[in-house]
Amino acid sequence: MGRGDKTSIVYIWILLVNIVQKAFCQCSGSPLTVSASEEPAKFISPGYPTSYTNDLTCQWLIDSGVAGQKIILYSDNINVDCAFGDIINIYDGSSTSDTTLHTNLCGTTLKSNEYISSGRYVLVEFTSDSATVGPGFEMTYLSAADTSGTGCSSEYTLTASTTSQYLTSQSFPALYAGSSSCRWLLTASNTQATIDFQVVWSDVETDANCAYDKLVIYDGRYVCENKVLLTDCSARTSADDTPTVFTSSSYHVLVTFSSDQSFNRYGFVIKFTENQVNTTTTTTVTQASTTQGSSGQAVRTETIIKTEVSIALMAASAVAGAISALGIVATIWVIKYIKAKKKIKKGLITVHSIAPLPARQTVFAPRQPTNVLSFV
Repeated sequence: MGRGDKTSIVYIWILLVNIVQKAFCQCSGSPLTVSASEEPAKFISPGYPTSYTNDLTCQWLIDSGVAGQKIILYSDNINVDCAFGDIINIYDGSSTSDTTLHTNLCGTTLKSNEYISSGRYVLVEFTSDSATVGPGFEMTYLSAADTSGTGCSSEYTLTASTTSQYLTSQSFPALYAGSSSCRWLLTASNTQATIDFQVVWSDVETDANCAYDKLVIYDGRYVCENKVLLTDCSARTSADDTPTVFTSSSYHVLVTFSSDQSFNRYGFVIKFTENQVNTTTTTTVTQASTTQGSSGQAVRTETIIKTEVSIALMAASAVAGAISALGIVATIWVIKYIKAKKKIKKGLITVHSIAPLPARQTVFAPRQPTNVLSFV
């Protein structure tokens, strides 16, 4: 047996051990604790969907993580043999001494109701006898808190952030009211950002055209703009479903919900987050990615350096430009000054002597008397 074959066997063995541990650790005498969130998750019976084994006693303790925050629990797939005592019991609390939400749940291809706790915990216990067995079950659970605010009496505004937030129907996880007309405005923290949202759980009266109860979400602030991103009236979202993520084109998303007078259900959970847009470094980030193609952190570091260098170059260019302008002005002034000095004033001759002229002796001769004949 080669080295590669041995390695493959080891990997397969580790995988099988993990599967067995996950399937049977809750059947070892103590409950398996699972943490619930606002998004649906699920657990399954050992061996599902093939078959569970005989003589099992398995427990799952579901924890919402917040005191008083409720749990929604249900299953769309139950195939447990009732004939000889294979049953599921659901307790409203953390032990079998608490009030039961349902006892002796069993059946073939059964769809269970929604079970809603009064507090933080739900305990699910499954037992099988020594006779026949069946495929088992899978159960969906989620943490539930009402975050609808005043949305069904007046428009309720929620500010998005980069941390995920959740919007629910009125009175969630209780049934929503009949004849509802609700409106929520999701707004980003600044006008440059957009909003991502997805319906992570929905239990609304279903209809092909959503003619009775419906959730309608708009891209923008007003219904009259008629930019519909989603119309939904789906019933009981599965934990296996991958919700579609929608992105707004602006910093507003309008959520509306309406219901008729009958067949009210449990409502919906919408997850929304803000997408920040950095307008200052967009161009520089593009250059860094093209040149370097490295990780996000490296790109951000290079962006800062380039920005600082650009500022320094701009400052140096401004100073150099100012000096050049002053030099030109000074040169023009000097030229004008020289020309003014060389200009000769009209009608005047200016003589400049470098050294004094030598003294000249003057001889005075006696004046001769005037002779009248000299004029003749």
